[in-house]
Amino acid sequence: MKLYIKQKAFSWTDSFSVCDEQGTVCYTVKADWPRLGHQLYIYDAAGQEVGLVSEKLLTWLPVFEISKNGRTLGSVRREWSFLRPRYTVDYKDWQVQGEVFGWEYTVSSRGRQVATICKELFTWTDSYVIETAEEQDAEEVLMLVIAIDAANCKN
Repeated sequence: MKLYIKQKAFSWTDSFSVCDEQGTVCYTVKADWPRLGHQLYIYDAAGQEVGLVSEKLLTWLPVFEISKNGRTLGSVRREWSFLRPRYTVDYKDWQVQGEVFGWEYTVSSRGRQVATICKELFTWTDSYVIETAEEQDAEEVLMLVIAIDAANCKN
């Protein structure tokens, strides 16, 4: 399954539309503003909240927690590094490999590829393509990608 994330232009807050291969909006992502720290809510096509990516406050480097139904599922933590940003992903049993900052990476679990993520170049706003091996992983991969994007934007 492929999902296309496109950041909305001319928005005061982080706002994304997530479409399927036919161009149908499957999810929307909206920031809660004004607020201390990022709070990004993920809604399904029916407008029901399916997840939350929130910045943990009072940390030295950015940490974003991923929650669903009020339960924290994991986090993306920026690590101290000199040349390239490094992140620790503690989410499910997934490993993230590749160029996270350059938006070319894969998500895997126990040797099985869960998803590939790449940033589309030469677009007016940030645009990404998520390709998941299993449709049931799409929503949770989307939440992980939004958390990594938020951590990258805090640089």
